[in-house]
Amino acid sequence: MKVTSALLALALAAFGSVKAQEGPSDVTILNYALTLEYLEANFYAGALRKFNKKAFQKAGYPAFVYERVRALAAQEASHASFLAGALGDAATVPCTYNFPYRTIPEFLALSRVLEGVGVSAYLGAAADITEDAYLTAAGSILTVEARHQAVISEIQGASGFPSAYDTPLSYSQVFSLAAPFIVSCPPNAAALPVVNFPDLSVGRVGRNNFVTLTYEYAGEETQFAHFLNGLQDIVVPINGRTTQFPTGLTGTVYVVVSNSEGPLTDANTIAGPAIVILPSPGDKMVPVKKPAHKPAPKPHHSKPKHKDDKKKHH
Repeated sequence: MKVTSALLALALAAFGSVKAQEGPSDVTILNYALTLEYLEANFYAGALRKFNKKAFQKAGYPAFVYERVRALAAQEASHASFLAGALGDAATVPCTYNFPYRTIPEFLALSRVLEGVGVSAYLGAAADITEDAYLTAAGSILTVEARHQAVISEIQGASGFPSAYDTPLSYSQVFSLAAPFIVSCPPNAAALPVVNFPDLSVGRVGRNNFVTLTYEYAGEETQFAHFLNGLQDIVVPINGRTTQFPTGLTGTVYVVVSNSEGPLTDANTIAGPAIVILPSPGDKMVPVKKPAHKPAPKPHHSKPKHKDDKKKHH
């Protein structure tokens, strides 16, 4: 088991290191953020059309829960409007979405996941933003997304701050989590520099913390499970499709399968991320199920070359 911490790198960055100029442009990053905000805004708007105040009360929730959801919907719509206004003619456009919930508890559970992914998306993209004004704007949205996640978690009876650190995710990791909710995008949707990774599911933890991973991959080289939690990347070998879930983790854990024990990159990713939520130390792990995997609309999202592309199933 190998642990790589980003704490030292983060501390060094805080003391005057120069922002990287390579990677996506600020416009691309903001369109990436806008793509996520459109998705979240649509998610909440659809829920409010489906469930009114009486539906929340009938489901056993106090009156304030409905009001919180209304506030979340308004703020996500505001985020989308703000980013679209900042981008002007360069702004991307909304897609068509589908969210697999039928009940209010299912909606709230998915809300907690989407808000958490939003936090990780902004956190992961922050280092690539070069303009101070854009960075401040993104940070202003990030802190509110974190509050959204916290209030939804508390409504579900879980801690709103189960971990001392949030987890940054890459553009492709975030997009792979969001893509199953995107049905189609119009031809004028902005191209995003992402890879849509194959699905990964995490089974229930068994004796001695062993767990079965389910994913499609034909390679025979040694494979590793990367457990991303806070600023940690805990790497554990996979034997067959079985690995050992690390102990001592809290909050949301993102699991990614790679053919490398070293730093996790798009090039060495095989499948994932999958999400496992640990509400508090000692609580039972709850794997989060995603809908059937659907590929990102190819005409509207550019993808860098990936050595395992031929083995992917989209």
